[in-house]
Order: sequence, then C-alpha cells, then structure tokens
Amino acid sequence: MKIIITELQLKKLLSEQKLAKSTSKMLETAKTVRYAINTYRCLPKSYRYPLHVVLNNLDDSGKVSERMASLALGVIGRESSFTSGKRWHVMNVIKTAMDTVGMNPSMGPAQMTKETAEMVGMSIDEIKKELGALRAVVLLLNKLYNKAKEIGYTTEPSNVKGGTGDAAMDYAIMAYNVGISAIKPYCESTNAIRKAKNLKTSCEKIKNEKQRVVVKNYVPNFNTDRWDGVDTWSHGYIGEVAKTSKEKLSCFPKVGSFPQANSIYTNFA
Repeated sequence: MKIIITELQLKKLLSEQKLAKSTSKMLETAKTVRYAINTYRCLPKSYRYPLHVVLNNLDDSGKVSERMASLALGVIGRESSFTSGKRWHVMNVIKTAMDTVGMNPSMGPAQMTKETAEMVGMSIDEIKKELGALRAVVLLLNKLYNKAKEIGYTTEPSNVKGGTGDAAMDYAIMAYNVGISAIKPYCESTNAIRKAKNLKTSCEKIKNEKQRVVVKNYVPNFNTDRWDGVDTWSHGYIGEVAKTSKEKLSCFPKVGSFPQANSIYTNFA
C-alpha cells in the first residue's frame, strides 16, 4: 500500500525528527555535564566539563591520559589561578587592551600568545576558552616532551626538587614557561666560577667538542624577569605545576608513571 504525503507534511516530519534528535543530544549533553560537575569536584566548575571532554575524546580531537590532563590543568592553575582572583581579572583587562592594539600578549587561562597557539594548530579565540586552553596546553606539553626526549632526556627524575619525577616532562614544563628554544642539552661547565656553584652550561657554548661532557637529565633554573612584575624561577614554576597536579587535583583517577610519548596523546604523532 502506497502512502502519499504532501511536501508540507514531509517538511513537517523532517523538522520533527530533527527536533527530536536535537532534544536527545541536548539531554545527553546535560547528563554528561552533570556527571562531570559531580565527578571532578576538586576543580573549579568551569573546568569540569572541559576536562571530561578531553579525557573521553568527546570532541574527536584525540584522547588524553589522566596524567597529561592533570599536568595541563596544573599549568593553567599556575598561569591564571583557573581564571580567578583580582590579579587575573585586572591583568586580563590590560592584556585584552594590548591585544586590541596589536601588542600580542599572552592570553586566556593558559596565558598563550597567538604564535604559540598557532604552533599547536589553534587560534587565539579558541585558547581564550577553558576547553580550548586545556587542549592547547596538552598539545604544547606533548610537543615539548617529545623534543626533550629527542635530545636525550628520560623519564627518570631530574635535578628539580619537587618536580614531576620525569626529567623530560620537567624540561617540557620549563620550556612552556620560557620558550621552546630553551630545550637543549647541558654539559659540565668549563668555567671555574660556574663549576664551583655546580651550574652547568649549554653544550653549544663549549666550542671545544672534546670538552663537552653531557649531564644527564639536567634542567636549568632560569629567572624570568617579566614586565608585569612577576619574576619566576624555572624550578619553582615546575614545582608549582607538579604540586597542583599531584595534590590539588585529588578527584582524578589514580595514575601511575607517564605513558610513552606516542600514547600521551593517542591521536597525535
């Protein structure tokens, strides 16, 4: 038996189906949001759903390990106090004005510049939001982590007290703060004053290659003198990120050591 319907009836039927699918998706999203809010109570509310999205690859951008996600959140906590507090709000207004006149300041929860965001395939508008910022930090940490391993850094502890316990990751966090160009091997210093202070020297600065003795898993302690008056030392920065990751994000599932680089971000080579 043939069922004949008019064009108007067909449009109405398709519209009702579309509405039903949209309503179902909205209800499912609301359910997921409620789950995330109730599960990750150790985080500010605005970061709970983005974390759930990242951990479960709900946006098809690549699943992230709990360990990497917690470190990325540790970076955001260190950079912007999870976009909270008087200082954050004041500086955000100032930096927004700077961005308007083309000064290219670091922006958003992760305090990234436009160039850094583009390095991991994201826009400045994306990283101004919680989910985009979290994704961007994960991508950048993974990139820096792989680079550190390429030049010989391992998953063994570095010389940083209170670090992550993974030298390559300590170096990645340090480079997040001071820049990717900082990732280079360090050697025993040939300078008597530096040797007396147990300081190492970038191997490239030692012209005589025969004098280069590489120091395994050494992370330098740079001082960052910033325009906004917030001076930081690399080891202190690493320690704060690690502490937030280990202690303050207590609602995370228990995680062990770092996975291998190709599984930290399973969809990212």
